[in-house]
Amino acid sequence: MTAQPTVIARFLTLAAEITGDHTITVDVTTDDGWATAECTACSARSQTRDLHVRALPWAETHSASCRAIPVNR
Repeated sequence: MTAQPTVIARFLTLAAEITGDHTITVDVTTDDGWATAECTACSARSQTRDLHVRALPWAETHSASCRAIPVNR
């Protein structure tokens, strides 16, 4: 059994603020020394070993401008 990545931050996207759908987020996870920021609405993703200098700022910047709405909504 493999461990699941740990979500350490979740940012609401611009689309979430506009629509009120608070499931549209950019999630930052850590797993095995890697930090991954992934948008739940579009295919944007950033993976790095530098959580505080790269992953968190990328997630915050992306979430502030992403207007994508997932197809399954």
